[in-house]
Amino acid sequence: MATEKIAAPPYVSFKSFINFMNARREDGHTTTVVDKSLMSNLSGSTANELLQAIKYLRLVKESGEANASYELFVRATDEERGVMMSDLIREAYPYIWSTPGFDLERATSAQMADVFRGQNVNGSTLSRAVAFFLAAAQLAGIKVSPSIKAQPRPKTPSSKTKKDKEAPATQPLPTVRQEDGHPALGMQSFEIPIPINRKVKIHIPAEWSAADWDLFQQMLGAYIAGWKAMMPEQKES
Repeated sequence: MATEKIAAPPYVSFKSFINFMNARREDGHTTTVVDKSLMSNLSGSTANELLQAIKYLRLVKESGEANASYELFVRATDEERGVMMSDLIREAYPYIWSTPGFDLERATSAQMADVFRGQNVNGSTLSRAVAFFLAAAQLAGIKVSPSIKAQPRPKTPSSKTKKDKEAPATQPLPTVRQEDGHPALGMQSFEIPIPINRKVKIHIPAEWSAADWDLFQQMLGAYIAGWKAMMPEQKES
């Protein structure tokens, strides 16, 4: 007999959750269904996480049909939302108050992590899920042990610091070509006209995705900014 999969606690940014609710309040109306078409300003992954959070808090049904609590929460003032959030998280997170040996007002971060691991979350998702709960509890005015803190998300080897991302690159773009000047196998090239009747030829991999093109566009802009900064200033005659 198959066991029912436990729904994971919300791990979207709590700010994204509140921003969505604020946007609906500013619209002045609520829809009967909540779906990703209302989240067109968000990435696909964030929209999925946000919708999962709204369902977990039982503001909408699994089908997406809005419950009465959704409209009440959207239209509520910030102060009223705090009272409502207290009821919402107590209903959505019953294990926080029912786990033997766990006292929310006196527990440690490790104990909190153990409770959430029992709800089908691990790794970076776990730290994000705890962060969402802590933010919701703060809005609700629920007392939480000062020893419970949201753990920083683990960094991957490929992650870069903000300084690394913002630093303009100054090295020229690499090109791969054969002796006859044509692109090597698996590459493609195109030319960009520049002033004084000249052209720049760029060689890139033949099979690039839309995300690769977006990243290339950002990198090219950074290269141009770097080159421009290194060029001596030309005086107008």
